[in-house]
Amino acid sequence: NVDTMLAVRSTFRKRGHSFVPPCYWYSSTTLCNVNSSSKDAPHKGLADMTTNADECRTVYDNWATDYGKDEEKWGYQTPLQVASILAKHLLDSQESSLRILDAGAGDGLSGKALRESFPNCVLMGVDLSPKMLQIAQEKNWYNHLQTLDLNEPPFPFPDRSFDALACVGTMTYVDPAALREFCRLVEPGGLICFTSRTDKLDRVQPVQQHLVDQELWKLVEKTDPLPYLPNHPDFQNDIQVLIFLYQRTNKPIA
Repeated sequence: NVDTMLAVRSTFRKRGHSFVPPCYWYSSTTLCNVNSSSKDAPHKGLADMTTNADECRTVYDNWATDYGKDEEKWGYQTPLQVASILAKHLLDSQESSLRILDAGAGDGLSGKALRESFPNCVLMGVDLSPKMLQIAQEKNWYNHLQTLDLNEPPFPFPDRSFDALACVGTMTYVDPAALREFCRLVEPGGLICFTSRTDKLDRVQPVQQHLVDQELWKLVEKTDPLPYLPNHPDFQNDIQVLIFLYQRTNKPIA
């Protein structure tokens, strides 16, 4: 709404940044029709699910209503773990002006964890699936929600728009080149926290190291492998997850 827009714009301006007019603010979108075959897809082949943007959008639109219940049933705790790691390193921040981007917000599971850790922050969420965002909007965790394909940079935000960025359970479907765009969006000294499945590390880690070599970020924390979906038959102990926390440096993005 207009009040939320003005509040977010005021926060950006107080921090000395330009604010892009909200041509991309959340609005309802025509949704894909639910059909039984696509609705069952996440349950049958979640570990090997497509990375094609259109197909992912359809799968998650069709899954949106049951997503939260399924993730709870499968023992999904990663959003809480990511929020806890960010909170540990942001305790001294001025929370009322803290700007956090939830990249891959889904139906709001990660937004709930972030809001509980940072009750007064300005929280923005983006996701590929309009239906998932519609459900997230109803939960009122976010100040702002927007449909966005993380495989299509540059993202429609100014440089240094956020103090922290969380990307939970999403890098599986995103080109690792998005990590460089994450660096562009985060203030020097800000934090970028994301997850990577143990079966997908080889596609992400070369980009992570390249950004370290370019001195665009530095590693702050890396967890041991953690349970991801321990109650899902395709995951259990075979596919786990690592959480990475990086700090943005002062070096400009070329």
